[in-house]
Amino acid sequence: MKNILALDAGGIRGIIPAMVLVALEEKLQKQTMDTNARIASYFDFIAGTSSGGILTSILLYPEEGNPAQPKFSARDALNLFVNHGTEIFNASKWRHFFRWFWIGQ
Repeated sequence: MKNILALDAGGIRGIIPAMVLVALEEKLQKQTMDTNARIASYFDFIAGTSSGGILTSILLYPEEGNPAQPKFSARDALNLFVNHGTEIFNASKWRHFFRWFWIGQ
């Protein structure tokens, strides 16, 4: 049996699955008594779309010198959304462009 994690969100709403991942990772760390336990170690496949793809990339980014160990924690991923989410997902120019064509209002 394979364990699959599928992450989906839309833009800044990626903060919601990021919060769930933090809670899951903290629970895994507590149960295993391993403060270095990472989400990526417990799933065979991780994939995401939109901001879920960004989360996937962060969770799977390898540690320098030890590519089998993920470098970033779920909390690191959440912090990216909290600290830089408005910069990453600023779509105002695109919305104005599509609004001209009556799309995406």
